[in-house]
Amino acid sequence: MKTIIAGIIFSGMFCLFCGTAFAETLFIEDWEAGIDPLKWETAGDPLPVIFSSGHSGKNALDINGDEVCNSAVCTVQKFDTTCDLVADFWLRGNSSGMTGMTITAGFTTGDLPAIPCEHEGYYKTFVCIQMISSSLGKGIIYTVNDEFVREDYFEAYPDDEWHNFRIEIAPDGIISFYRDDTLKYTTSTRIDLSYYPLTRFQAEGKATFKEYPMLIDDITISTQGVSCIPDYNRDGNVDITDLTIKAEDEINRFKSWMLLCWKPMRDCGDYNNDGIVDEIDIIAKTVHMLNDFFSWCYQCWLPAVISPTGETIKEAFEIMGSLKKEIEREAGL
Repeated sequence: MKTIIAGIIFSGMFCLFCGTAFAETLFIEDWEAGIDPLKWETAGDPLPVIFSSGHSGKNALDINGDEVCNSAVCTVQKFDTTCDLVADFWLRGNSSGMTGMTITAGFTTGDLPAIPCEHEGYYKTFVCIQMISSSLGKGIIYTVNDEFVREDYFEAYPDDEWHNFRIEIAPDGIISFYRDDTLKYTTSTRIDLSYYPLTRFQAEGKATFKEYPMLIDDITISTQGVSCIPDYNRDGNVDITDLTIKAEDEINRFKSWMLLCWKPMRDCGDYNNDGIVDEIDIIAKTVHMLNDFFSWCYQCWLPAVISPTGETIKEAFEIMGSLKKEIEREAGL
């Protein structure tokens, strides 16, 4: 088994699961054809509905929840979180509502349900943007809320016009939020993406009166390709410390995935997305992770090192070899 894995890793098949190192559009929705059941799961009572005034076309989606529980749409398609995943979308709130009105858009945890209501069936999000516009308070909240990390950034509600939002998930777990092409917040803590190897995009919320809709439109999910961030610890220097810290993080992420996803046979343990949690998922994740690490080292980190010495290159090889042995040991391969 080790021979097979080594052969795959060193055969040049980098970015095995990302498809390519270039940007790629994965999903588009403008609602002009309505709510396509092949593209969207829906939840709530009442269900979300099409609103006949869109951002760039004739239609948008009205989230249409009631005052008791939220309604939602969630993509059927799943997306790889490790390939510089980006969600770009437009939201329009309505500050005329007299009770709590919200619309939240972001990426889901997959198999962890939201706070249960009798008629809800939507998922918990681990990264999202929430627009609140009611007499109880108005604002936009940029949120990361996973198993270990909770970060929020609040800004005042701008107006009732359409606004563009973007969520970027870097492969190293750093999340960035944008509004109208302006960076609003970047997380200070890395998210362990091992919990969410595959995610869905979801919009959910409340729009308690028909005359005060909360709208989303023109959704694009894409990948920017494999991110090149040689200064992994972001200390202003590209050196062997970046390689060491990244290797340690990769080992810890793999251990977390094994313990919290694969062993309890959760959805996030089905790494190859074949509907079964088994040893093939361990092999797939091992190959993917080691490929990405070696690719980052050779194509990103090493070219950025100023005047690398023979000793630096030797130490880099030792770190890569140790990482491979430690991952194989943890995987039982």
